[in-house]
Amino acid sequence: MASYPPPVDNDSLFSDLLNERNVPLQNVWMVRRNAFFDAHYTKKIFPSKIGQNFQLLLPLAYKYKQGYVNEPLVYYVIRKNSHFHTSRTLKQEAERNLGLIDIFTETLKLLKAPNEQKLLNFVWARFMHRNLMLGINHGNANLILDCCEKAQERQLNIFNKDYFDVAFLLNNYILPRINLQQKLNEVKADISKINDKLKN
Repeated sequence: MASYPPPVDNDSLFSDLLNERNVPLQNVWMVRRNAFFDAHYTKKIFPSKIGQNFQLLLPLAYKYKQGYVNEPLVYYVIRKNSHFHTSRTLKQEAERNLGLIDIFTETLKLLKAPNEQKLLNFVWARFMHRNLMLGINHGNANLILDCCEKAQERQLNIFNKDYFDVAFLLNNYILPRINLQQKLNEVKADISKINDKLKN
């Protein structure tokens, strides 16, 4: 598996974890016991079927500097039916994203970071964007509306240009689907008129 360690003077693992980018697997970590329990002072994690790695690694990446040994030292067995390779339905994928919001929220609150609210908003917006894109890609209006309603409740602008290109989203996803839906409605109306004439 490819791994791309950041430069020695730019340790970005905490940011990488928040973005689920370039995240090393749990079996490649070595951590001093006293550092581990210092970062995990409650000795508890949020109960969930997902996200345990993030719960264990985020506090360590926030509090301590990391180093890298850039050579393969473990074997990784790939199984088709593993949790990592499980294909999910739209509903399961959307629920997973909501579950990860809870995991990241509970974990970040334990850090007592001075920019906690900014981190929470970033994580929340990122996973809601995932659900928004799922809704758009699958033409699921309920999921799209749910994302927008939840954003409004939190007074968070999920269409902020810091998170994604709004013009790209409109031009490539929303407008084509609206146009297609309008055409489908027109066709359905025409078919309905024809059916009414045939009945008479």
